[in-house]
Amino acid sequence: EFIKKAQALHFSLADIQHILNIRASGQSPCALVDERTGRKNRPA
Repeated sequence: EFIKKAQALHFSLADIQHILNIRASGQSPCALVDERTGRKNRPA
């Protein structure tokens, strides 16, 4: 389901893999997702 939603937002499979790798390393992929979706600031 995550992959389908990410693809609907025009993320490539490479982008999705990168997001999952960041998450698996214990870090937050929010900055990458924000950059790719054009979001400037994520609410706290």
